[in-house]
Amino acid sequence: MKMPKRSGKIKLYLYLTLASAETIILFYFSSLPSIETVGPVIWLRPGDIEHLAVYLVYGFLLNGLFSFFSRSWKKSLVASIAFGCMVGISCEAVQMFVPTRVADIGDVVIDGAGVLAGTLLRKIIGKSFSR
Repeated sequence: MKMPKRSGKIKLYLYLTLASAETIILFYFSSLPSIETVGPVIWLRPGDIEHLAVYLVYGFLLNGLFSFFSRSWKKSLVASIAFGCMVGISCEAVQMFVPTRVADIGDVVIDGAGVLAGTLLRKIIGKSFSR
């Protein structure tokens, strides 16, 4: 793997730092007892909007990070979605052991959709964030 130039290294470390920080924050909030969330919106359950928004940002950051390790956009897309879904599943697993929290497969689906949306958003506006 060829190392990026100095400006590329800065972007790599920035994506790595932000994605790592968001991973820690996701696990921290998953370990807390239930908190009040936005009420139901048509077909969404309480908390779905928050999950979607947080994982959209997470997908954006993950794709930015994985794009440094693969020249293929498809490979970075798959890696971003796989890693984002693994983190979502892990956060739901943590919630099984927290009082007043329940693990829910619907949250994992919303998390995956958020990661996919964030990855696609990065692709759409990627020229300004390209290596």
